[in-house]
Amino acid sequence: MNDEYRTAAPKSSARFAQRCAYLAGRLNGWAGDCLIHPDKEVSPGTLARFLEEMRERLDWIEEDFGPPRPRGPETLGAWLDRYQAVVAQRLNDAVHALTGASGGASREK
Repeated sequence: MNDEYRTAAPKSSARFAQRCAYLAGRLNGWAGDCLIHPDKEVSPGTLARFLEEMRERLDWIEEDFGPPRPRGPETLGAWLDRYQAVVAQRLNDAVHALTGASGGASREK
């Protein structure tokens, strides 16, 4: 990475868009990897690696743009921890929906 990139418009929309595009690419990679074995359930280890990587990427964005204004007592990490089961179930549901597979547990509303 060159110095011009690091010093040019550190909080610009273009730089934020680059960060978002990178994050989208990583998410796309995870989705693609999950579809290699679409009937396989998402393991706790896989979910933990996914959440860890997403936290790192969000921290990376936050380092560039500064922390967002607090919206309450709950941190992003606490929110992600609280919703791990929901995320895992939605991932499984999405895989089953994309492959037409049945047998996945239905989501609670």
